[in-house]
Order: sequence, then structure tokens, then C-alpha cells
Amino acid sequence: MGLMPFMPKIHMPKRSKGQRIMRGRPITPEEYEKMVKTVPEVRPHDAVAWQHYLQGLWLSGLRLEESLVLSWDEDAPISIDLTGRRPRLRIYAEAEKGNRDRLLPMAPDFAAFLLRYYVDLDADEMAEELSRMSGSINTFINTPSLEHKKDEKESG
Repeated sequence: MGLMPFMPKIHMPKRSKGQRIMRGRPITPEEYEKMVKTVPEVRPHDAVAWQHYLQGLWLSGLRLEESLVLSWDEDAPISIDLTGRRPRLRIYAEAEKGNRDRLLPMAPDFAAFLLRYYVDLDADEMAEELSRMSGSINTFINTPSLEHKKDEKESG
């Protein structure tokens, strides 16, 4: 097997006007799992914190830079907003390349992650809060106390 004698012609589609090349690519679920499993070997003294951070990145879809400025403080460039019917991320114009304020929906799994780890709620209170925000919680939370509460509602 030798070198190719000539370069084959490859038709490359043109990009849409204004579209830029992506600087990275999303990681695959397999890569995520491998990364989380490797953390204790690389960061033995603070592995749990790093695994927690990686899980938050995975569930939120935030970029690294965005995750570092994410805050509960509503004046932060990117903040968590749980006041509406559904959980949202509030992004102020100065943190947005479009230079305008935005309210973006939050992934339900990320909302559950935040409530589970950062808000002092028990399972029933969390179920109530998530139900208020998104209508159905059974898709991303499955605890015995919530299933029991669901059975009570259906029978009564």
C-alpha cells in the first residue's frame, strides 16, 4: 500500500452567510462517563466536587465560561430564575453576544439537579416546586415519596 498518486476532488458545501465554524464539539455520553470515572484518579482530594461540577455542566449545556459566572444572585451576568412557571436562565445583555437580555428555558434535569443539591428542600417540597414550575415531574425525578404522593392523588 503506497501513497495516493493524486488528491481526489471533494465537493465541500458552502457555509451559509454569516455562519462560523464551530470551535469545538459536544462530548458524547461515553466520553462524559469516562471523564467522570477518571476524576478520582486525576483529582483525588476534591473528586466529588469536580464530579458534581461536570454533572452540572452535562445537565445544563452551559459552556465553561458561562458556568463560572452562573449565580443565584439575580444581578449576575447569568442567573438562575425559579420565579416563573418554568425554571429559566436569565442572561443579561453584557453576557450575551446579541447584546440583549434573554430568558432561556432551563433543562428539567438541570432544574432538578439544582433543587436537589442547592435548595434546602425535602423530596415532597421539591416535587411540589418542580410541579409548580413544569407541570410533570415524573420524567426526571423518581423517589418513593413522590410515587406514594402520585398514588394518593390518583386514588383520591
